[in-house]
Amino acid sequence: MLNFIGSFPADEEETICAVFGDLSGIISGGASVSIPVNIIREPNTYGAPAAGSDLFVVDCGLLHSSILQTLLTGQNNLPAGVGAGVVHIRTNPTSTATWHSLQDDLNGPTGPNEVDLYSVVLHEALHLLGFASRIGLGGDAIGGGDLFSDWDRFLYSMNINRPLIMPNPLGPCCNSHKFNHTAFPNMPQDLSGGCSMNIAFFDGTTAIAPVNNINLTPSSDFEMANKLSHLDKNCSASGENFVMHPGIAQGEERRHITDPELAILCNLGYNAVGGCTSCLVLATDDNIQSPIILTGPGANNPLFIPFSTLLANDAYPAGTIPVYLSGCGFDAGIQVTPVAGGFNVTGLTPGIWSFCYTISGCAGACEEATVTIVVQNTGIDTDCEPLDCNLLCFGTFEGLSPRGAVITLNWGFPISI
Repeated sequence: MLNFIGSFPADEEETICAVFGDLSGIISGGASVSIPVNIIREPNTYGAPAAGSDLFVVDCGLLHSSILQTLLTGQNNLPAGVGAGVVHIRTNPTSTATWHSLQDDLNGPTGPNEVDLYSVVLHEALHLLGFASRIGLGGDAIGGGDLFSDWDRFLYSMNINRPLIMPNPLGPCCNSHKFNHTAFPNMPQDLSGGCSMNIAFFDGTTAIAPVNNINLTPSSDFEMANKLSHLDKNCSASGENFVMHPGIAQGEERRHITDPELAILCNLGYNAVGGCTSCLVLATDDNIQSPIILTGPGANNPLFIPFSTLLANDAYPAGTIPVYLSGCGFDAGIQVTPVAGGFNVTGLTPGIWSFCYTISGCAGACEEATVTIVVQNTGIDTDCEPLDCNLLCFGTFEGLSPRGAVITLNWGFPISI
């Protein structure tokens, strides 16, 4: 679902819609889900003609595209009303050119005084889908906290056969990663070069595409992330005309996603694209709707929570079984016991409590999620007297100990074409 913010000519809106419609057909595999994306009209200050950014919500581990998470799990963790991504588009692409829309195709291909809108929006849309690094100038993740992206775990130096980031067994969650400072001790120089730097998107066996922006020598976190978020066609031995090449010339068209770019989408988790074995797992937090009632009518202590309930909003390989993660969550008032097919949760003290579980995929992929559950002394009595009092009796708040959770918003930095 596209939310247009600002005034766009009808032919430009039609072109932008066509991009996302075509892309949806590639990545969705027929799934029907509404994913809001904001398209914002920008004034002619003549920086980049367009820029795109995903919006991530996570406090540990690798950042997933919000579009991917919604597509695979049916929900995302974004606050209500917040788009899964945003694309900024200038009124005119440059001071010497206008936009070329699909309607303009009736008059011929993109001319020398035009910039092809379809190509530019497709480029930005792929950034939203996950073609985006969070590696900063010194190597550590932008904003701190070792919050790298899914994309970053595929970045690999073919010269020294080392990944740019690696799992961090001492991190706060099972999916923690850290920059490989041992292999790249001289940052930013180690990642500031041209094609000879030989950084690739590597799936474990094959260097799928060269990652670079050879015209950019980074001097800031944003510039390093920008350099590592593109596929430079000048570094491609087979000469692919990548949609994700940085920059586009007036009169140029790049409307077709290349085979390497489709392979990257598959490895990022868009399984409907086909042609790869994705190791992606996504674990989404759960709020158990049925409370644990300790005494009286309706007492149900312990409460059995099936694995199928927890996995219903996750993405995982066949045969996955959630594993209880001790020492995680606010669990002082409950006791969690893994049993066949699920967890038995025994309430000890009234309150709002939580526990965690992990799911795993291939190649060490791992995610953890938090399960929140309410424990209360007695059931809620709705049988008020007298019956015609027009009041509803919802019991008391006895014993409820409030607990809080912090949602951390991490903007994906805008990556300009």
